[in-house]
Amino acid sequence: MKILKLSLITVSLLITLQKTATADEIRDITFERFSIDTQSVGPELYNNGRMQKPIKIKYKAYLYEPNGNQNTRKYIELTPAEERYYLKLAEFGETFPQSLSLLYPNFTTTQVRDFNYQMNLESPYSGEEEQTNQPYSLENQTSYETTVYLSYKGEDVRDYIGTINLCIFPNPERKDERGTPISGYPGTNCMENSANNFRTIRVIPGAYASYVEEGSLETNVLRTETIQEHTLCYTVENCNSLRYDSASDDVRHIMLYETQFSSVRPNHILQPIDGKQTHWLALGCTWDNVINEPADGWCNVAPGWDWYKTTGLFGNAKVFPHYSSRIGNRFVEAQYYDIAANKNRDGKYTVLGAKFALTNDNYLFVLWGPDGGWAGSSVDPRLNVSMEDNYGNRFRLEAEYIKENDYTRSPQREFIQLDHSTIKVTPIY
Repeated sequence: MKILKLSLITVSLLITLQKTATADEIRDITFERFSIDTQSVGPELYNNGRMQKPIKIKYKAYLYEPNGNQNTRKYIELTPAEERYYLKLAEFGETFPQSLSLLYPNFTTTQVRDFNYQMNLESPYSGEEEQTNQPYSLENQTSYETTVYLSYKGEDVRDYIGTINLCIFPNPERKDERGTPISGYPGTNCMENSANNFRTIRVIPGAYASYVEEGSLETNVLRTETIQEHTLCYTVENCNSLRYDSASDDVRHIMLYETQFSSVRPNHILQPIDGKQTHWLALGCTWDNVINEPADGWCNVAPGWDWYKTTGLFGNAKVFPHYSSRIGNRFVEAQYYDIAANKNRDGKYTVLGAKFALTNDNYLFVLWGPDGGWAGSSVDPRLNVSMEDNYGNRFRLEAEYIKENDYTRSPQREFIQLDHSTIKVTPIY
């Protein structure tokens, strides 16, 4: 019985290996003609190496035969491996074209679409339905279509080439006994006088300027909008509408400070590189329970504001600051408040600072940070976050917080507002 099982496993492995070998096999193929789509989702391509442009290619090809009869040709569809081997992009206007990657090494092509980024600057969702290599089943099919995706990775912000016209030629490496390429190279697709169409690509810089500007209209500048000190809620009943828990009624006043960043470029939105829609920036209490031990995890209720939290968020992500009150010998369940509720922040990155005032009962409370209970000093009082737009242009945003010195009962300071004079944008390539 064991021998039979081993035999079956061996046969299965052999079949798998044979299938793999067939899939990777490159056949001898001759190309009768090519054409290239000239208008697919616009010409502009950022030089960030992440944005892609689809290049649609239509071809007519058959298996090479040294003495083949034109009347008996059977037109074939290339496998993905054969597409990678035979179909080469070149710069239009050459009698004997060379591969684009030899002329411009910063260009890369792939058969895989990266759906993290948009392809069309004019309309981000135009052409998004395009798929690669749709299968054909018609017996009389004579021409086939495939799509490759082109990107350009600049060395820095100044590395871009402007406008280039692209064409398709067949790989000339395989030759017959006379030394002639079997693929039909060079063909006429890339010749200056060719009637075939070419695909225009315009490689442009995508970096944002190193500064930001309130209400800016310059397309390479991040626009900022500051919303100074606005009240989110001002009574216990008012604040309860923001609660997501069933614990005691504690919060009586929440004040917000916001600095929003957005791209001036049409259809561009800011998004996280790591996929995290919110991240913790600063957290602390106004009056620490043990003045000489600011990281003990407990806060005292103060006469005015009791604690603060600063969060970075993308779009309309929700923010849930939470804490637990101590009444008697126990802490109640964690209280949650959605302080980013009902705000239109589509496509923006927001630094959201909040101050909280609790009711005047005489009890302690503990703040909850990313790693559990915490009420010590704030994190490093400097914003340093990397992000990108939906076309793959990445940058690092840096700024310092304003330290408020109006609290005398604790060595801690609030870090809820950005110092706009310190904001800096650095492109990431």
